[in-house]
Amino acid sequence: MPESTTGLRERVTGIISDQFDVPSERIRPEATFADLDLDSLALIELAAVLEEELDVQVTDQSVTMNDTLGKVLELLEAKGAAS
Repeated sequence: MPESTTGLRERVTGIISDQFDVPSERIRPEATFADLDLDSLALIELAAVLEEELDVQVTDQSVTMNDTLGKVLELLEAKGAAS
């Protein structure tokens, strides 16, 4: 995994862990947000936090319960998020 991807993954993992009290060992690239027990309201909040913290536009429609962390990391990288 490239260093930028690793840094971004660590940053997003930290955000999810801190904001939603999800143990970091549960936050894996293949985990869906449903697996992490995040509901639709939490996803709206997550989109807002990611947008603020990473300075990229993330709509609440671009993050769904069945998305994996890996898919969202790809989306963030495509939008130019830096680690």
